Amino acid sequence: MGGTLSDADSPEGRLAQTIQALYLHRARTLTDPATAEAFDIALEAALLIVDGAQARGGLRQEDHEMLRRMLETARQVPGII
Repeated sequence: MGGTLSDADSPEGRLAQTIQALYLHRARTLTDPATAEAFDIALEAALLIVDGAQARGGLRQEDHEMLRRMLETARQVPGII
C-alpha cells in the first residue's frame, strides 16, 4: 500500500486491503482510475441513501453520523492502496 495512510495495520489500512481484495477477486483493482471512480460513485449513492434514511426518521442522528464517517473513510480506499 502506498497511499495517504502509512500504517497497513490501521483500521483504514485493513479496510483498504479488504476492499481491494474484493475487487481483485473479480479481476479488478481500485488502482485503475475508472474502477476507483465507479467505486466513489457507488459510495456517493450510499451516502445519499443514508441521508435519506435519516431525513425520513429511519436513523438516529448518532447512527447517521457514524455511517457517514464510515462511508467517507471507505471513499479514501483508492488513495490508500
